[in-house]
Amino acid sequence: MNDFSADIRRGIILHRFIDEFTDNHPLHKASRAKLHHRYGHYSGVLIDIYYDHFLAKNWHDYSNIALAEYTAWLYKNLENHKAVLPERIKYMLQYMVPQNWLLNYAHLEGIGRVLRGMASRAKFDSQMEHGVEELELYYDEFSAEFSEFFPITNRYLCNINYQQLNDSFKPKSRALFAIGFFVVICFGLGGYNFTLIAQGSTWFFNYLMAIVFLLIAHILMLRQMFNYKIISVGNNKIQVWYPLRFRTIRAPLDEMEHWEETIIQTKTGIFKQLEIVFPTRTIKMSIQENSHYREVVNYLKNKLPQKRNK
Repeated sequence: MNDFSADIRRGIILHRFIDEFTDNHPLHKASRAKLHHRYGHYSGVLIDIYYDHFLAKNWHDYSNIALAEYTAWLYKNLENHKAVLPERIKYMLQYMVPQNWLLNYAHLEGIGRVLRGMASRAKFDSQMEHGVEELELYYDEFSAEFSEFFPITNRYLCNINYQQLNDSFKPKSRALFAIGFFVVICFGLGGYNFTLIAQGSTWFFNYLMAIVFLLIAHILMLRQMFNYKIISVGNNKIQVWYPLRFRTIRAPLDEMEHWEETIIQTKTGIFKQLEIVFPTRTIKMSIQENSHYREVVNYLKNKLPQKRNK
């Protein structure tokens, strides 16, 4: 992601904020529940497409710019920045622009065409080609849920500032700084007590504090050093590299039993932890400790949605 400009990176992060908010909102969950028995983990994908349909159909309620004018501007903008787009996006644009997907989302025929295309590209039997059936069956309910959900999403986005988006690039460095700062304090307090001892202090308290603080500092420092890991995922495998242990763990994703993301709202923000479970080991990572957390989660969402444990 560092290959992109700051504005594009902010856009990518903003999109992830929207995905996170959407996936955890009760209205979106209520919509997904209607589909889960038939489509399982693909129900979220279908609801996103359904909501796109209602946005396109009722575009005039949300914008003073005509949908045809907006989509023409967007296609031109994508073409002007084609050089920085990933190859899979360039490939998709060959079909999106001539078939005018975004404008045709307003019609059930357009939604059906999109779902058939997605189903043909899915690695598993998603049955998404039948998705228009449930859209028609629950049309009024989905429409009402979207009409309530969309203004809530807009208000949420108005409360996101650019500093939040910039900060989200560096969770690992913040965690390292916090631990490092605490280690420095422990070394400082330990050293201070040893200085008092060297100056002639015979207090048992100074000996005790010197030993305790230096012991804590060394334990934290060594633990952080030897647990430091770099996690990467791709080519249907996950790799965990421990530089200071001279050890690399590689696990094929085909052998994964399931993966699970835990999200907890705290007073200071949102804590997230990802667990990837294999028969012989469990790989854990949190958003506070790993700068590639979102990339790993998004990869698993795209490649292995059926193995997600909710």
